[in-house]
Amino acid sequence: MKTKLLLSGLAILIITITNASVLTVSNAVTSPGQYTTIAAAMTAANNNDTIYIHGTNINYGSFTVTKSLTFIGPGHNPQNQGLNNAIINDISLSSGSSNTRIIGLRINNITTAANTSGITIARNMILGAVISYHTCPNWYVESNIFSSTNTNLDAQQFTGSTNWVVVKNVFNGNIQWFNAAYCYFYNNLFLRSGNAFSNTMNSVYFYNNIFYRATLSGATGCVFERNLSYPNNAFPNGTNQVNVNPNFVNFPLAGANFAYTYDFNLQAGSPAIDYGTDGEDIGLYGGSIGIYNQNGIPNIPQVREFNITSNTTVAPGGTININVKSTTRP
Repeated sequence: MKTKLLLSGLAILIITITNASVLTVSNAVTSPGQYTTIAAAMTAANNNDTIYIHGTNINYGSFTVTKSLTFIGPGHNPQNQGLNNAIINDISLSSGSSNTRIIGLRINNITTAANTSGITIARNMILGAVISYHTCPNWYVESNIFSSTNTNLDAQQFTGSTNWVVVKNVFNGNIQWFNAAYCYFYNNLFLRSGNAFSNTMNSVYFYNNIFYRATLSGATGCVFERNLSYPNNAFPNGTNQVNVNPNFVNFPLAGANFAYTYDFNLQAGSPAIDYGTDGEDIGLYGGSIGIYNQNGIPNIPQVREFNITSNTTVAPGGTININVKSTTRP
């Protein structure tokens, strides 16, 4: 008889990583990883290693990063793992953590305890905020859901925090204190019922974003090109669409905060189609930079199922044949 089982482990990565190791963490007794705490995995890890954090129903707590590491969870709304995500309280980025990547987790806050550069924050659910309390250039923030209606992203006025690229995120709250040169916001969705910006925003470039309900005061010296606002919220400069409904596939006309049941794809005939500075759609699913994933599932090969194709009862030293099916999300 053919037995079909769903895999509860995080992923099987079908590539060879040169000069780096993959470590696994699980705090669930029934699905053990190599380590039961993230702290223990970080102690064992070297720079450039990857730590897979299994989805469970137990909070992993807070931790401080002092090495250049990649943390990968199952996504903030995974479709396997028994639907469990990897829940983190707070992550602090300290000395030595430059070029760290944080992907596919559910996190309260991400903050800095030292100057850091080259940080990637992608496909997470951020319940509080990302705040850089130090000089932090070259950050990349992609496809996150910021669920708080208060401050979501805060650069703390550090003029050395240049070259941030913030692309295809959903902001329920506001962003503030970006005053460094060459910071770019592409194809984001601002849903706040109130001002999208709090305190000074200066010398920031906003391209191809949709501001649904969010008002636009406080952006001094910023550049706006090919954005859309709905309802009637005017842009301070540039070529943009004002008081134009983007016609999402499924979203309340009066606006709302983020929910997984909403569909932010564009209906046929939407004024946001092909309107971007790059000739592509504006909003989360358009543009030539980044990929938006509604559930935050990492774009690595993940086992979706496996079939045992032989007898499941074998003698010690015998063989069980398993057929594995794996897919990679965009």
